[in-house]
Amino acid sequence: MPYLMHAGGAGRRGGCPGSGCAPRSAWLVAGGKTSAVRTEEARMISTEALRARGRELHLAGDLPGAEQLYRRVVELDPGDAKTWCLLGMVCSERGALEEAVRCYRESLRIDPLQREANHNLGNALLEMGEDRQAIAQIRRTLEIAPDFPECHKSLGLALLRQGDLAAGWPEYEWRLKCDDKGQPRTYSRLWDGSPQPGGTILLVAEQGLGDAIQFVRYAPMVRQRCARVVLECPRALMRPLERAPGIDAVVPRNAPLQDFAAEAPLLSLPRLLGTTLENIPAQVPYLSADPQLTEYWRQVLSSIRGMKVGLVWQGNPGAPVDKPRSMPFSRFAGLRDIEGVQFISLQKGAGSEQLAEGTCGLPVIDLGERLDGQSGPFMDTAAIIMNLDLVITVDTAVAHLAGALGAPVWILLSYAADWRWLTGRDDSPWYPTARLFRQTRRGDWDGVIERVAEALRAQRQRKSDAQPAPPLLAPVSAGELLDKITILQIKAHRIGEPAKLGHVLAELAALSARRDRAIAPSPELASLVDELRDVNRALWDIEDEIRRCEQRQDFGTRFVELARSVYRENDRRAAIKRRINGLVDSELVEEKLYSTSAAGAPAPAAAPAPLARPVLESGPLRLKRCRHGIMLYAVRDRYIGRSLDLYGEFSEGEMEVIGQIVRRGQLVLDIGANIGTHTVVLSRLVGGGGSVLAFEPQRQIFQILCANVALNALSNVHTYHAAVGRQCGNICVPRMNLESPDNFGGVSLNQKPGAGEIVRLITVDSLELPACHFMKVDVEGMENEVLAGAEQTIRKYRPILYVENDREKESAALISRLLELDYRLYWHLPRLYTAKNHFANPQNVFGNTISVNVLAIPKSAKQNISGLREITSPQDTWQTR
Repeated sequence: MPYLMHAGGAGRRGGCPGSGCAPRSAWLVAGGKTSAVRTEEARMISTEALRARGRELHLAGDLPGAEQLYRRVVELDPGDAKTWCLLGMVCSERGALEEAVRCYRESLRIDPLQREANHNLGNALLEMGEDRQAIAQIRRTLEIAPDFPECHKSLGLALLRQGDLAAGWPEYEWRLKCDDKGQPRTYSRLWDGSPQPGGTILLVAEQGLGDAIQFVRYAPMVRQRCARVVLECPRALMRPLERAPGIDAVVPRNAPLQDFAAEAPLLSLPRLLGTTLENIPAQVPYLSADPQLTEYWRQVLSSIRGMKVGLVWQGNPGAPVDKPRSMPFSRFAGLRDIEGVQFISLQKGAGSEQLAEGTCGLPVIDLGERLDGQSGPFMDTAAIIMNLDLVITVDTAVAHLAGALGAPVWILLSYAADWRWLTGRDDSPWYPTARLFRQTRRGDWDGVIERVAEALRAQRQRKSDAQPAPPLLAPVSAGELLDKITILQIKAHRIGEPAKLGHVLAELAALSARRDRAIAPSPELASLVDELRDVNRALWDIEDEIRRCEQRQDFGTRFVELARSVYRENDRRAAIKRRINGLVDSELVEEKLYSTSAAGAPAPAAAPAPLARPVLESGPLRLKRCRHGIMLYAVRDRYIGRSLDLYGEFSEGEMEVIGQIVRRGQLVLDIGANIGTHTVVLSRLVGGGGSVLAFEPQRQIFQILCANVALNALSNVHTYHAAVGRQCGNICVPRMNLESPDNFGGVSLNQKPGAGEIVRLITVDSLELPACHFMKVDVEGMENEVLAGAEQTIRKYRPILYVENDREKESAALISRLLELDYRLYWHLPRLYTAKNHFANPQNVFGNTISVNVLAIPKSAKQNISGLREITSPQDTWQTR
């Protein structure tokens, strides 16, 4: 990594860096000087301010912004060696290493004695895999600055990667003198390797999790030289490492420590104990998995036929070195045609969300929260590894864990891999069971996976166990396939018996892979699948309750009601599958056969679905299973509550339009969320990789919103008890009485102080969002205020806007603002009642009542809008024909 130097003037902020101008004071040059002198002084002050602002952006992680300013500086002053060095650092951090080298060399051409530019050039060459050039360059830097700790550390890493351990360890020891925030502690009694009879030696896990796993192997050798060994490590490693030989006790970082004779960072042990390539302590296993967990996972995985292979593709994204080491899960697509192999995800935390985005056609068992969820970090992972035939992983802690367990592991390495993997070899002296697959070109994971696939096929052919029977392949409709997948997903969460769970997970992985190959994802499809899953959950619950009735010999009214609900739910299920088949144009379409009455006429239409009955009632609140999930609502709410109560949905026409706009992974805002009817839908649409920010100022309504978020397990929703407007401050919100009939979603917030509750008022711009793709605004006449306080966000991200506009007096101003923001506007006027409502209720209590909304699309967007009337001027009204 490049070394960030302390450039002069970094604490000052420039005036308008985007245009290259300086603050006004920069141009106030003392009089009495020649024009040339004034121009030169102004130029110098201008470039200094630009450099300082660029460094601020650089430190904040805004690499494009910093690069733009640095390039402007060297354009104004090509002889600015410091800025050439800073520009090289930005290029290096974004992976443009050749450009970084060019910048560093230009900096050194101007000022050859800069230690930072010399050092950074050596590091860039090291990242490019040019080790010999890098070592020579780093040695030149040490001639200039012999006491430069970071440079000694870099030399140590380069020598270690070349296999020169004897020369590398002493240089690497300089890391303890580096100004490195990653060091967990300071050391007062460093061990020199001498015996400490009767004493305690404290070993400190100083770096990453993988480093601790790799170097805890030295504990038995240390234990031979003292009476007791205590390991200080991150809490995540305490349980896995407490089983390591030579360790008497494990304590967390920063815990109060008893007296000890000496202390040693783990990565200093190879030097202290004289490690060379020839004598690396490589006896494995030196870690072991928990026996009970190992047996549990043996039962879970025993039903899986063929070769069982674990996969890991992502390390810790917060680590600076992770980017070149990790790869997208989709790269594993090259393994999907290998027969007789079942892949199991060992990915935990960052990166695991990629499975939800699709398995790229690879049949992968996703263990989800079962993986280390209750047992603690790495505990289930270790037990699972002991039941696998192979682990395939990028350079992460799991690679070290598998190696330490003595399990077969294939490690996928970047072009210029970490020092411990050396160069030019496909084995590891640290882990006898490891095989290394290296990139032959920087960033080329496809070539790595091709070689892995070839090796995996060969390994599969060498296995002597009986080939599993080939799966039966029968054509089915898309709806039937997705229905089966949702049922398996429910079973995977509810089945506890290990052997049964293994069968379910294997079948789920196979069908999910087939789905990803055959069916293109879409927001509309995701919504239908969620609906199908809800129906199957309901059927599961109904069946459980029927069985309980049978156990009690209770065949009364409740039993009959449950029995009737089965066919009604199955009717809903069949209808959803038909909609899925139509949406994806399925070649096969299943049909449901209904019996006729005694007279031969078709059976009468079903009554409203049993889910129209309340699940729970509590005072003015009622809970029902509705179209988009379980919803709690106020019974006496004249619009939202009444619609949910009678129809199991609210303003479904709005949901249909929103479903065509919002995509998975997006960040969306629900401003005026009320109880969350739209929030629930938005959450399903953006999926696990997206986020929904829901704002509601009315306290009691906000509480119901939070309940609905919790009831539907919407982990991607963030709720805010706040009003949104033009400026930050406070606002008075009317008090509500949920016992009295009212339009609880139509309360104006413009109340005098004392007439209600004081609630925080914020602006969208004050949130400083990292993105914004869609914004729904329904705030009863304050829409224009919201947009005024969101103008910076709107201009920056150009989200699609869906804004209520039913106040005639405010309409012209609202439309004017949207037009000024360079949006195309359309009226959207959905009716509250639809005949195809969720509860199939034919009674229309809302008559011709509509919602009046404006759909605003950025003019730069490519969406083609048909079927909606365009708004051409502020005077346009929704009644205009």
